[in-house]
Amino acid sequence: MSSSTSGPPIRNDTQSASVRIVLLAGSDARSWLADDANLELWRSLHARCAWGTTFQSADYFCVWLRNYVESWSPLLVLGLDDRSGLVGLFPLVVKERVITGGGAHQAEYHGWLADSHCPGEFFKDAVAGVLKEFPDHELRLRYLPPGAPKDAVAALVSGDRRAFAQSEDRPLLGLDEADINETLKKKGNRSKINRLKRLGAYSVRKMEADEFERRIDEIAVMCDFRQGAVNDSCPFTDDVLKRPFHLDWVRSMPHEVHVNGMFIGDELISVLIFALSKGEAHIAITAHSPAHSDNSPGKIHIYEAALALGREGYSLVDMTPGGDEWKSRFATTTDKVVELTVFASTRKAALVRLRRVVGSNLRSVIARGQAVYASLRARPARATDDAKQGAGEFATYSPNLDGRAINAAAGDDVRVNALADLLKHGPAATGQNRQTFLSRALTRMEAGDRCYSLLGHNGLDGLCWSGGDKTIVRLSDFSISAGVDVRRAYAALVQRAASDLAAEARVSLPLNPVLQSVVEGLGFQRIPD
Repeated sequence: MSSSTSGPPIRNDTQSASVRIVLLAGSDARSWLADDANLELWRSLHARCAWGTTFQSADYFCVWLRNYVESWSPLLVLGLDDRSGLVGLFPLVVKERVITGGGAHQAEYHGWLADSHCPGEFFKDAVAGVLKEFPDHELRLRYLPPGAPKDAVAALVSGDRRAFAQSEDRPLLGLDEADINETLKKKGNRSKINRLKRLGAYSVRKMEADEFERRIDEIAVMCDFRQGAVNDSCPFTDDVLKRPFHLDWVRSMPHEVHVNGMFIGDELISVLIFALSKGEAHIAITAHSPAHSDNSPGKIHIYEAALALGREGYSLVDMTPGGDEWKSRFATTTDKVVELTVFASTRKAALVRLRRVVGSNLRSVIARGQAVYASLRARPARATDDAKQGAGEFATYSPNLDGRAINAAAGDDVRVNALADLLKHGPAATGQNRQTFLSRALTRMEAGDRCYSLLGHNGLDGLCWSGGDKTIVRLSDFSISAGVDVRRAYAALVQRAASDLAAEARVSLPLNPVLQSVVEGLGFQRIPD
């Protein structure tokens, strides 16, 4: 085995009866990974290991590492048997004082691979070796792979007061084609599909690497807009390496990634990215356009994509752990997975256990509070400039009563429902924090309102919202950035919004003296109350 373990070990003094534990870190690990023979041994072990997911594969680890190598350092724990060769492997990465599974926050499951004769023994010895070599580090394993030997984890937790494990439900969608088709034929789902089809050429298809690359920016914006609104997390915005990693992943591992898009004509309205393991497809990214939310494209898309995966031979869609209610609605069954942390000290572990106990006692109170919060949050928010002008202080105008046509070209720099503009500039332009702004914007778009954004050289010059019906359209929540020509911004936003109106529509505008002066100068005529 010496020829296939290039790079000297950090330490080689932990062993069970017949398996030697070898730790390779940093440059030693990179040297080992540079040998194709070693990677083939890893692939062979992965194929033999019953619980190994794509996130423990050699190819995934290498693709992820080459994109995150400046942030994370590799740590490989090898289990070597003199007769059988490589019988265990624990792919880990290190940053500062944290050790976690290969893929870090990108990988849904962190864990080890082992042959059937030493599954628990290898894990026990591997963890012991890591903790001995890195005594002041914290080991965090997000979720252990489904099917990984739980008795090995239980033994670790019972024997080490620094170890803490928590189980989570994992919702699973079975891929029985008849059952899914029956679900799609239900009246509510069928009517939503028919409404989508009436908007244009409707299609759901797998996206290959070239198309994914062309569309990754719009995918990133859809993902970040919704995640920022719901979870105050914008994965692509907050992690500049996520985009190149996903491009590399989709192109390098086409048989272990499935990108599925839902389209109206050429417009991408929903996207799903699945990581593919043995018989299971794990949801990695889900995002859809808020402008189409009334037709539930995300829900319909999951079932449509599930049909495609079932035809490819997969039996389950892993909705992934985490307790999100929407995931449970798709589940035809559930199982349990374990999240494991080994803290650097028993004191920190004790504090975490105490917090868990307190948190458990408060859950019923929190649940009641969440119900109130959800009720309040569901109300569309309309409280920027209009709030300063007084509630209900609006005037009605006719854009064309004097025979002048609206100059739509004056609003050429204004975009409609441009999620990228709002994601990048909206919070700063409105003086709101990111989640508050995105949450309110998402609520309004899902309710059918339209957002008009005017980009300037240094960001967002201004925005406003349009709501109401086809007869009277209310333009509200004007936000103009400091230092911008207010009259020019008002004129561009109003003319662009007015160009979208039906012929007989009237416009309701806030009673703002500057705005009134601008719209009347454009030829709008006020209709007496």
